[in-house]
Amino acid sequence: MRGNKIFILFGILAGLVILLRCSERKNVNIFDTENNAEPPIRLYMTTEDNKAIIRWETEDIVDFKGFRIYRAVDDSVFRPSRDFPADQYSFTDSGLVNHKWYYYRISVLGYGVESLLSKPVKLMAGPGKIWILSRYGYNIRRLSYDLLHNNDIFYTNYPAIEWDFDKVNRFFWLAHAQFYYISRMNLNIGQEDFFYRDKFQRPIDIKTDFDSDRIFILDAKKKRIYVMIDNAVQDSISVDHSDFFAIQPIPFSRIAAMDSSGLLIFNSTKNIVKEIEFSSEFIGQDIYYSNEMLYVLSASLIQNASEIIILNTSDLSQNSILTNGYYTLIRTGNENQNFWMAQYLSSDSYQAVKLSSDGKRQLQISVSDSQIDDLQINPYDKSIVIVQRYLDKITLYDSTGSFISVNSQIYDPIKVNIE
Repeated sequence: MRGNKIFILFGILAGLVILLRCSERKNVNIFDTENNAEPPIRLYMTTEDNKAIIRWETEDIVDFKGFRIYRAVDDSVFRPSRDFPADQYSFTDSGLVNHKWYYYRISVLGYGVESLLSKPVKLMAGPGKIWILSRYGYNIRRLSYDLLHNNDIFYTNYPAIEWDFDKVNRFFWLAHAQFYYISRMNLNIGQEDFFYRDKFQRPIDIKTDFDSDRIFILDAKKKRIYVMIDNAVQDSISVDHSDFFAIQPIPFSRIAAMDSSGLLIFNSTKNIVKEIEFSSEFIGQDIYYSNEMLYVLSASLIQNASEIIILNTSDLSQNSILTNGYYTLIRTGNENQNFWMAQYLSSDSYQAVKLSSDGKRQLQISVSDSQIDDLQINPYDKSIVIVQRYLDKITLYDSTGSFISVNSQIYDPIKVNIE
């Protein structure tokens, strides 16, 4: 009983201490610059092409007339940019020059006095919308161009293993392999608005069609490619003789399916219209579609070589490039003039490599400690975004391979899409 009384007394005293500290904090004079390390105000940034959207939050402060934003460009000094009234908590700074670093700080304005400046926050504006899929973070984020700020975040109900973007309707289609589901993230309303699992056992890939509203789903356990129309499965294609791991729709209502030994292309009536068998000791790695061309990557660890088969989807003619190095991912820009590839060197050493259209190495970016899980080219300025899942790391490089910025704050990132 005595112990209980002591415990209750201790709780009361602790509560009084907390209340006292809160009271002291509220009574702090934020304009006493000698005794305050920083003002009770925080800046939040998002970016668009050529502009920054700036928001700020404050703790309880009274008897002030407004705020003052300070700005610096690259390494210049901070200068007052603009004053705002006490009831305004956001500002869009337009007319920024893309690819320059801008730094912002904010102060609270009193009557004839000014608080200390907040800690600086930096940003770089640029083109494109950067989307990141976090598997076990259960979310899709839209990051600022510089990757440092969250523009939007949408939460998923299940961890997704693969995705595809329907830019017309603004949907992300998601495959949740071990949970038997596919789902649709509707960016217009900010949440998943469709789930389907009746037909599936392990959906590992999902793609939207080019010239119809069809959705293709590859089920690794059932060994079928399902065709969904109007949110219902209408048809399927059997791929039961092998372990296919990737699909890619191509024009004229056809679908390509890749396994470790080759590639099959099916037409709308489910007939095979093209079959590619990889060279001896070469294993299928990746497929990528751009501008009516399908790029099929295989590689041999034994030969330390890779082959890029370039398929013209209009007539299914093909040519190939043989290059040194073991590559696992392939991407190409809108003009199809060069490739960005992920290269495996050893268990703790990887590279992002830029190849010319005929396979000659142009530049490389060393990436250590973890494999490259995804890589995308920004179609607007040819910058590169690299995802390393096991480091929780997303890195931005410019078109020459020079480092710009890195985000290591997002848990389990697996995919990047640039809109």
